[in-house]
Amino acid sequence: MSDKPNHHFFRDCLRPARPDGDAHWADFLARLAALGRDPRLLWYPSSGNDYRDLLHLHPARFRAERRFDQPVFETAPDVYVHTDYHPWLRAGGRGPIDLFDGEKTRIRAVRVTPLVAPGLGLAVRPELVVFPEPRPGSGRIYLVDAEVESTVLGRYERTLLYVTTENVSFFLRAVLARGLRVHTLVNIRDGAGCGGGGHVNFKFLWFFLGLMGAEYLVTDNMGRHPVQFDLALAVYPELRAHFERPENRPVLLEGRAALPWSQYGRFQGDAHVYRVMPFDAVAAGDGRRGGAR
Repeated sequence: MSDKPNHHFFRDCLRPARPDGDAHWADFLARLAALGRDPRLLWYPSSGNDYRDLLHLHPARFRAERRFDQPVFETAPDVYVHTDYHPWLRAGGRGPIDLFDGEKTRIRAVRVTPLVAPGLGLAVRPELVVFPEPRPGSGRIYLVDAEVESTVLGRYERTLLYVTTENVSFFLRAVLARGLRVHTLVNIRDGAGCGGGGHVNFKFLWFFLGLMGAEYLVTDNMGRHPVQFDLALAVYPELRAHFERPENRPVLLEGRAALPWSQYGRFQGDAHVYRVMPFDAVAAGDGRRGGAR
């Protein structure tokens, strides 16, 4: 297994759909190489048109909120990966695209490049979705340089990869098949970022937090049910073998902070940030859980 699976996934599995995207793609790969380590990924399945992770998960947002003398986020993502089978992001015109425009915050896509993933085998299985009919823009992938302007946090940039595909397919064909390390998993509203569109509750991904090497979970889904892992297994039975892999170690969740994000959670009331800790490290008394990646 590569020691930089995330970097190799971008380099080997994706490429610009057109020659006019070569410069943007080369800049992106150069930024990853300059990190000197594997890029940290945030994955937001069923993100819809919700881009608030680019705002809410800024480390500076939590300066005053600490537990056990530890910061809420020891490390931050480098690339924000959003997946959704509905083509929410429509790119193609000239000039910046408004992703979010609020009273205190504006998020714009200032540079967008269509990508292709030949051989990755992403698909939308109709058994898993509410609206299986293809739509204009279905199956497209975009590399996005996003600019965030906040009255509280100032102006900063984030790198976004938007993949228009069904989430379980991405999990199998990209995350599991390519051994991606998911630094932060976002599980908000579970469908189009607003609570609908699929038959599987993506809380089932929590069963694989150890295998993904996750460090943080952000969710409003603590009390929702059922998980419907059986439906995902019926469509993709190979998930069971991955679940049983010895690398899929059990984990504990340590609550770190509340977020005024979704106002949708049925148990906790809203979104929360959890630190994901390998159970064996905690049992061995390693309070730092091996440190940040």
